[in-house]
Amino acid sequence: MIFIDLIDAISGILKRRKVANMLCAEYSYKMDIAVKKEEAAEDKAEEIATKMLSKEYPTTEISEMTGLTLEQILELQKKITVQAQS
Repeated sequence: MIFIDLIDAISGILKRRKVANMLCAEYSYKMDIAVKKEEAAEDKAEEIATKMLSKEYPTTEISEMTGLTLEQILELQKKITVQAQS
């Protein structure tokens, strides 16, 4: 009840929808799915890049084939080197 009273009190200043959006973020199923797909695609690209690095492909080729940036490839290469030293 306090929340409803608070919303009613604020509604004179701001529209109810704007207040509700500020208090709790709107959940977008479509956006959630899109983000998960993008994350999965990047994970797969990193997996492929890691395999290519282990076979000593040139980093520029790996970048072209996976869509990852050269910086991302070099970061993966550093991780592989650190893991190999452990």
